[in-house]
Amino acid sequence: MSYVLNSADEARTVAGKMINCRIFTKQTGQAGSMCHKVMICERLYSRREYYFAIVLDRARSVCHLTRFCHVCCTMSVVKGL
Repeated sequence: MSYVLNSADEARTVAGKMINCRIFTKQTGQAGSMCHKVMICERLYSRREYYFAIVLDRARSVCHLTRFCHVCCTMSVVKGL
């Protein structure tokens, strides 16, 4: 879950509502997990967005003879490419 807020007061209000609440994700299952901490960071404005992915070829994985790892890297300025 992420929020884009415009002031420290907004961040304080939202964080206060999240603390001591139960968070439900695929990892926690139906039991959930209590939220004890909230990470807040400064929003920086970038001129452009870049999307970067590294994909490991699990079928070929690491060749122990040559020590090469078979990966594919891609970068794009278009989301979802």
